[in-house]
Amino acid sequence: MSLCDCEQTPRSCYSPGVVEDDEVLLRVIIAPRDINKDGFLAPTAIQTKDLLTRGWSLVRRGHSTLQETDNFASELAKGQSVHGVGVISAEQVRVVLDPTGQRVFCVYDDALKALKAHASALHECEQNEKALKKARAAIIPFRDVLLSAIQPVHTIEEAYAAARQSK
Repeated sequence: MSLCDCEQTPRSCYSPGVVEDDEVLLRVIIAPRDINKDGFLAPTAIQTKDLLTRGWSLVRRGHSTLQETDNFASELAKGQSVHGVGVISAEQVRVVLDPTGQRVFCVYDDALKALKAHASALHECEQNEKALKKARAAIIPFRDVLLSAIQPVHTIEEAYAAARQSK
């Protein structure tokens, strides 16, 4: 079994298919949770535990409408404000390599009934507790690469307007 076997097949009955490298992914940014006092992204915008265990929640722009993404973002905000979205391609996540040349993150379809365009990024698809403990400290520099890549933050409308302009 390889590090990212989970990418090869849809993981949900609601899935529009596997996540392709050229897909644009959106990370919902919530304020104040994900924004530091200087107005920049805080590390909470990509929590280490998400990358290691739950999956870093993403929206597949090409499989979601602006309204669906806006509804999902509002649901995530839970009484806070939707600050916008970070924009990144699946390939940008997949090309992050560790010093040995191994991929650090997998990006896989994780469709939800409420959002069929949901995807997740995860350090490894299948991990045991020993591997998680070892990865916890090592993952932070790679998380910071993703934080840099999703900046600047755009409004949801800007993210979809860019898609329309590129067609």
